Amino acid sequence: MKEYRNLQGKERTAWLDRFGQFIAEDYANVKAMGNGWREGFKRGLALLESFSVSERFVRDARQFMDFERRVKRLCFLIEELRRQVIEAEGDVLARVAGPQYKRGRGRPTAETLAVERKALAQQEADAKVAEALAVVSGQEVEMPKSKPLPESKVEQKVKMQGPDLFEMAEKNEPRNNGITELRDNEPTESRNDEKSVSAPTLHLQDVKHFLSAELAERVDSIAMLRGRAATESEMAKSLAMGGGNKEEIAAHAEEAAKCVKAYTDIYDSVDKELAMLYVKTRLEADAVVEGESRESQLDKCKPYFDKAVTADPTFEGKALMQLQKKNEAGVLSPDGVPMSKADKAALLHRYRSFFFRKGVKVTKDRVKKMEDIIAYLKSINEPCEEYEHILEESKKKL
Repeated sequence: MKEYRNLQGKERTAWLDRFGQFIAEDYANVKAMGNGWREGFKRGLALLESFSVSERFVRDARQFMDFERRVKRLCFLIEELRRQVIEAEGDVLARVAGPQYKRGRGRPTAETLAVERKALAQQEADAKVAEALAVVSGQEVEMPKSKPLPESKVEQKVKMQGPDLFEMAEKNEPRNNGITELRDNEPTESRNDEKSVSAPTLHLQDVKHFLSAELAERVDSIAMLRGRAATESEMAKSLAMGGGNKEEIAAHAEEAAKCVKAYTDIYDSVDKELAMLYVKTRLEADAVVEGESRESQLDKCKPYFDKAVTADPTFEGKALMQLQKKNEAGVLSPDGVPMSKADKAALLHRYRSFFFRKGVKVTKDRVKKMEDIIAYLKSINEPCEEYEHILEESKKKL
């Protein structure tokens, strides 16, 4: 058993291609338990069977065939592998985003031909990985265009590069996909600049209910900060034109700059918080805020996620890790006491020993304790399918 980063060469490329196909064709249907979802679930198990993180899950799912109970856990494991893929393929994304190989002028030597073959092989491998990564990560990756190779190499180059896999957002979306640079009292439809023509921009009030209380309060100060920045800037300009004191001019200019930085920092914080909320909404049902459906919340937050990924291709992987750490830090014991990772592991071990203890008489008290443990495990999003099966068998014996 292994982790994704331990896969090598063709094995990694082949698995990633299958993973991307599952994400594109089966994943949504399995989550919705739509028509034919069980076959998609089985294909998901085939993807998971090679990894240590999902070894027991795959074995038990195939043994008990209770797929309905395991959909949520399958989705969790798929997201974990998605995180591992994005984390492991950062070097590929860097190479794809960088300059591609170009032949030098003049007749090639044996040495330069060897370098060319190696470079083109690497680009071909990267192109295949990048195509799958676009599906797996939801990112857009642009393959830089390079000059055509001589006739003898054109066929190889075309095979490697294929169609333009990913168009960058600038062609279809504004540079600022979120609320950045939108005045908080300015109606969206009144903006006729280039950014608003290419895609709609949400008004601050359209997204304020998604924000944390602290950030929502900061958002309320944007109008004041913008007005103050304009006033200070105008005063500095007037003093400068009238030959005023240099120190006084500098003081007003500096105050204007501080105000501009303050409200642009708020815009950046909104962008980041909504991008993070998009990732969280995909994973956790309780992330949906009151008054929104899961679909509407994802639609409204996706432009911010796209913007974050464009700025940092590793954003999604980092966000998943951050959410995982936050969830671990927020786990409470059955008594309501915060637990460390070690405490949680010890508690889970005790529970497992309790359920799998041999030669124990089944009593009402034991069954009641099983039910309490299972309810607690569900509350902290821990898998308990095995325990539920044991509980049902115990009830029959009782």
